[in-house]
Amino acid sequence: MNKSLFKNKKRPGFEVQDKGDVTEIYIYDEIGFFGVDAQSFAQELKGVKGEVKIRINSPGGSVFDGMAIYNAIREHKSKTTTIVDGLAASAASYIALAGDEVHMAEGAFFMIHEPYTVMVGTADDMRKEADLLDKINDQIVQFYAQKSGKTSDEIKVKMKDETWFNGPEAFDFGLVDQVIEAQTAENLFDLSVFNNVPEKLTQSTDTGDRPARKEVESALRNVGFSRQEAKAFYSNGKKALTALEPIDEDGTWAAAKCLELSMRGI
Repeated sequence: MNKSLFKNKKRPGFEVQDKGDVTEIYIYDEIGFFGVDAQSFAQELKGVKGEVKIRINSPGGSVFDGMAIYNAIREHKSKTTTIVDGLAASAASYIALAGDEVHMAEGAFFMIHEPYTVMVGTADDMRKEADLLDKINDQIVQFYAQKSGKTSDEIKVKMKDETWFNGPEAFDFGLVDQVIEAQTAENLFDLSVFNNVPEKLTQSTDTGDRPARKEVESALRNVGFSRQEAKAFYSNGKKALTALEPIDEDGTWAAAKCLELSMRGI
């Protein structure tokens, strides 16, 4: 069963494969509305009775969808093994830690960083958002600390620096249980939103039929929105998108209304 939101043969998105003695679930997309959402994942996992292998190649995404997917894996009754095939960055990194065993391809990457958001509002709005980010950061720190045995302070330093681990480095830091010799999945994501992307991951960013984040933001800016507004729409437009349909040929009205509503926090 292929639940991929975008049809892309190179990147299956969310795919569930029943192989008899084990079920493999592929998280090969962003986490959240634009890729693998928590509700779809939890529903599929709930229907699996036996052992599960969850294969990951994802740049991350929604922190809350990531936490929900993490909890769904932790609560699964049978054995779970998470395998980082290519990339487990941001929200995908703590999803990877949810397995009873955590494996990682030698040439894959595991990235941890502080959570961030884009918003528009008053000074009070900004302070509330900063407080929320601090709480989210503390929760994510605990995921990494519990798995690695490192102190919270050690983890916070690595997150602040936006740290990228290859397989052996992730193993040495205590984030994975086993480094496996396997063909590393090709990176098919636009990682320009991050600061310290390894050169190896910038060499292939073909996103196939799916528009990259930069393209979405560029399209919004072309119809009159600022860079900050375009970034906010991409990050927070989920609820607006579910409520509206385009009413003109190029969709500019829908894009504008989605952005407007997302700015109001709907």
